[in-house]
Amino acid sequence: MFDTTNAKCRETDPEIFFPEKNQPQNEIDVIMSLCSRCQVYTKCREYALNHDVEGWWAGLTRAQRKAIQKKRGINPEPILYSTNYWLIGEDAIKKRNQREQERKAS
Repeated sequence: MFDTTNAKCRETDPEIFFPEKNQPQNEIDVIMSLCSRCQVYTKCREYALNHDVEGWWAGLTRAQRKAIQKKRGINPEPILYSTNYWLIGEDAIKKRNQREQERKAS
């Protein structure tokens, strides 16, 4: 693992990094902006290329990572549990919970 204390993804709702399908462009723009300014971008990218993880990592979708892995001959290590959650900060979890409450109320 790597230190994610200063990871930009910890500053926003983690759900945008794990879309169900047809992600809105404004969410993609947020992801790209965050990842392009992130202090841990390089370590995040290397981790994502060497492990079979879901969602966006280092501004790359799973499909984009798979293409890079194939080109470089990387066989990613499977993971038995979701390591994605160690990236999520408490503020992001609060935002996600608030959004879920708002959905239930409407």
